[in-house]
Amino acid sequence: MAHQIYTGVWTNWSRGRITGATLTLNERDSGLLTAFIATFVTIVGTQLWKILSYIIHQLNSRSSPQDGLHHQRQIVLRNSPTPGSAAWTLLQQAWAWRGKSKSTLIRTLPWALFSAAYIALFAVFAVFSSQISAALGPARLVIGEACGAWYLTDLSNDESVVAYKQSNDR
Repeated sequence: MAHQIYTGVWTNWSRGRITGATLTLNERDSGLLTAFIATFVTIVGTQLWKILSYIIHQLNSRSSPQDGLHHQRQIVLRNSPTPGSAAWTLLQQAWAWRGKSKSTLIRTLPWALFSAAYIALFAVFAVFSSQISAALGPARLVIGEACGAWYLTDLSNDESVVAYKQSNDR
């Protein structure tokens, strides 16, 4: 007997009301949802980078006079659209300013590494966002003809019910 798998929202009560909330989709729709989530994570990562780089820019702003490396780093932090472009530009700055400013590598490399780590972090988020589709494992809700409430009318001839009643009467 073939059974159909229910598609839609349902609750896997073995996991509880909150963590058991489940959405079952057909193969095409689940592929679209997975692709959307990966794209959404990438877009969120890009927008969060813009916010973080602006906050870092503001925290590093000084009212006292600074050298050219400081000002160029501030420009990169304020105007870089992606963490990749920021990391590459900061590494180019460290190379260009070597010997012309003190502690060039120490002042620039941490921000370049932060940008590279940010890229790696959101790459991992985007890749593992596909795991949301396999989070609950193989649990499925089956639609079948024999599913649902059973209403038994005559139990007097069922031997297992008689034996159960006799054992509980003692």
